[in-house]
Amino acid sequence: TLLLDYGFSQVEAFHLAAGDVNGVVPVVGSEKESVGFTGADGPAIALRRDDVKRIVRKVCIPAFLYAPVDLDDKIGEVRWYLDGELLGSVPITARESIPAQSKEPGFWARLFGKDR
Repeated sequence: TLLLDYGFSQVEAFHLAAGDVNGVVPVVGSEKESVGFTGADGPAIALRRDDVKRIVRKVCIPAFLYAPVDLDDKIGEVRWYLDGELLGSVPITARESIPAQSKEPGFWARLFGKDR
């Protein structure tokens, strides 16, 4: 049991938590200018205690989105790396729905009452 105790003392649970990732992304093609987003919390993984200090978290979101965007659409990811190797990821999702801008009728539609 001493060997097991030693082994467990060298391992730590690391939670893939991204609930603190919040913000807005600009939206193109909608009357609303941006959409809010939030990260999710993922599972816990077992790592050596020494490795936990070397983990790098990267938030990957686009510079902008095209409308429409639906509530809970995946718009990005939070990723964790250890020495360049991907440990895990969780989604970043839209906090609201953003409709596409209503299309104005073109010249021919206004002239003849249809799209041709």
